[in-house]
Parts: sequence; structure tokens; C-alpha cells
Amino acid sequence: MATARSPLPVEFAARVRDVIVKSRYHGADVAEALNYKGLLLSPVEERNIRVRALQRLQDELSRWQPHEMLRRKFNPAHTPTPAEMYVVIQEFLDELIQDERTRTW
Repeated sequence: MATARSPLPVEFAARVRDVIVKSRYHGADVAEALNYKGLLLSPVEERNIRVRALQRLQDELSRWQPHEMLRRKFNPAHTPTPAEMYVVIQEFLDELIQDERTRTW
């Protein structure tokens, strides 16, 4: 199933076109020029992005003790169940995802 794509930002499209024109003018390989400028998502770069995302998740989770994570939602006097801990972690992940979605570059 194909994912709907967003239109390219104008500045990004201009950078891509500039690299294409310059690489053709100089007789360079267009794909290599785009990759060199960081304008292609190669399989290696895609893996690096996934690794960085997982590393961020690990870093964020390591900052929280279990009782601190639970206090995000529950009163300290409450004795939470494993299912409630699961819900708290899911909400935490939702917050990280929302933060990433709204981040501006």
C-alpha cells in the first residue's frame, strides 16, 4: 500500500534542482551528487535514522525511574498494575511521537 506523500518544500526542491543542474553541467553522476549533498534517503541512511530514533527512545526512557514514570499519571499513593504501567509507557511514546511530528526544521 502506497503512502501519500507531502509536497516538497520549495527550498528543498530548489536545492535538489540546483544539485541536478550542477552535476549535469560538470558531467557528474546525478544520484551520487544528490547522495553526497544528503538529499537522498539511501538504505544506509534510513537504517541510521531508525537507529537514532531507537537511541532517542532509550535515552528518554533511561531518564525516568519506574515510579517517576507512573507519577506522570497516577497519585504516588496508588499501587499501579502492570497494565497501568503499559498504558503510561504508551502515553509517553505518544508524546515523543507528537513532539517529533510538530518539530520544525
